[in-house]
Amino acid sequence: MRRDGRVVGRMVSLRDRTELDRALARLQAEQAEAELLRIEAHEFENRMHLVSGLIELEEYDEARTYLEGVPGVRQAASIEAPMLAALVSAHIGTAARAHVTLSVAPGSLVPAGWPGDDDALLVIANLLNNAVEATGFGGVVELLLVADTDTGALRIVVDDDGPGFDGDPDALLRRDATSKTDTARHGIGLASVDRVVRRRGGTLVLGASELGGAKVEVTLPAARADAAPREHAAQDRADERSVT
Repeated sequence: MRRDGRVVGRMVSLRDRTELDRALARLQAEQAEAELLRIEAHEFENRMHLVSGLIELEEYDEARTYLEGVPGVRQAASIEAPMLAALVSAHIGTAARAHVTLSVAPGSLVPAGWPGDDDALLVIANLLNNAVEATGFGGVVELLLVADTDTGALRIVVDDDGPGFDGDPDALLRRDATSKTDTARHGIGLASVDRVVRRRGGTLVLGASELGGAKVEVTLPAARADAAPREHAAQDRADERSVT
């Protein structure tokens, strides 16, 4: 501002860019995650083509040898139930690409005849996703799975070296709670696991891990013969989508 040819004042316009910077950071993170998923899909397709070709040529030993070299397959050897083994192997590979070490703890044992169900798959996948994302680059996650062959119950323990749980454990089980610090970006949390566990009459215990982060221990009883696990699991997935 000038008066009589002299500068008598200046006006400065300030604009808070905090929210804009946060939005840009989230966008960049989502773009990086989308690119990672694209690479994973391409890699998976190539592997399936190779395995399919070996089986078509009846080179079963070669196919087995190749699959044993895929990240996670050998580690999941103590988990003989096919669906659980496939799920854990896939998560080990995904964690490795995110530079997180996910391993199956000694003492894990799920026999091939264990009657798995969608609830168990949902709980394990949810807990592993939370732990891997909570630890981040260079993190360590350990999974223990033990099936009771007499009752059909499954014990699931996930340990990590992330930031751990902060605050009241009961508050962490609210609908949108999570052990991860960036709740705006990482959404599902422990609430869906809690719903499944309570519906099945199981237990869910949150605590501190010897690895330095969070520990989640679940005991999931065998599904009742008169229950409709697929319908329940579908509802739980719908609930998850509503909070992401």
